[in-house]
Amino acid sequence: MCRLYLQYNKNPIAKQNISKLVHFLETGTPKNPDGFGFAWINNLTQNWSIYKNSTIYTEDNEVQKIIDFIIESNIVVAHVRSNNNPDFLKNILHNTHPFLHETQIFCHNGSTRRDEEFSTYNAIKSKINEKYVPLIQGLTTSELFFYLFLSIKDAAIHSKKYELYKDVLHDSVEEMFYCLQDLKLKILANFIFADDNYIIVTKYKTCNLITEASKKLFYEKTKDEICVTSFPIFPNMKEFMDNTIMLINIKTGKVEESFISCFIVQPI
Repeated sequence: MCRLYLQYNKNPIAKQNISKLVHFLETGTPKNPDGFGFAWINNLTQNWSIYKNSTIYTEDNEVQKIIDFIIESNIVVAHVRSNNNPDFLKNILHNTHPFLHETQIFCHNGSTRRDEEFSTYNAIKSKINEKYVPLIQGLTTSELFFYLFLSIKDAAIHSKKYELYKDVLHDSVEEMFYCLQDLKLKILANFIFADDNYIIVTKYKTCNLITEASKKLFYEKTKDEICVTSFPIFPNMKEFMDNTIMLINIKTGKVEESFISCFIVQPI
């Protein structure tokens, strides 16, 4: 199973606080050999930068240089990939997370399936705005989720019915899962999305999997830091409840948590 990591600090992470990320990599990598990646806010450009490799991090000679950049930032998102699909999908850079589009990043872990014979990939792709389709480079449903989310978010913004951008983000998450459930997909999905203003963390499963165990997601929150990870790297971490959204204001550090219904009434 792929694994997610987020560290948000009010101040630059600095060397003394990077140990959590290193611990995450060291603990997660042996079972996740199919690539890794980082995203962080570049202090010079104030935009998201990414670095990823289709091999395991212990075989990458550039990792320490990247960590030296990361410790100057106050946010890092990381992903280590485990591919459960056929070998031709393993160790491919375009399938490695995080994904980046302009000033927005995305990474995901979970599963997507349908009982009937069905092309899950093509069905999701058909729901993506045509302007994003040429940007798809890999063969993962995770990348499709990213562009589906951007498509829905664009539509919400263009509807002009929202006063607050955070409400656009919240409702776009709900609408994305509505869309996937409408395709009769069975979804277990944890993801991290971030742009210039907010970070979104979700833990979700569709109502047709209500009796199935979710993909676990944990967090630790203090007055100065938020850490999210797919497994409890520290003993005091709390587990996310199913079908929840955590919304983090990048500028202020304010955290809002809310529930996502697995029964979405109407699309946007």
